Amino acid sequence: DPRIGHFAFSLPTAYKLRGRKGKLVLKEAVKDLLPREILNRNKKGFGIPIASWLKTHLKSLMLEMLDRARLEKQGLFQPEYVETLINEHLNSKASHHKEIWSLLVFQLWYDRYLSK
Repeated sequence: DPRIGHFAFSLPTAYKLRGRKGKLVLKEAVKDLLPREILNRNKKGFGIPIASWLKTHLKSLMLEMLDRARLEKQGLFQPEYVETLINEHLNSKASHHKEIWSLLVFQLWYDRYLSK
């Protein structure tokens, strides 16, 4: 809700940050609702299931953007190596999701900013 964001932004810094501890107002508001170990734990990031998505929801996009003919035409990456990464990932022989994701994002960027 943008109103919450605007409200939080309008608060004085002293209400939001003390030293290296942040989210003071939020923590104060929920202190009776959450266990202390959750309330006071360090920040934790969260991952998205890219490895799984590359085998399901993003598979067709991945195959299109990392197609051998496309890569050969560009001349930037070794198509055989990329095919190996994709095949091993799709067949669960190895998880190459980080490499494939980087290649996929690069191809999307390339299409938007460099092609034509």
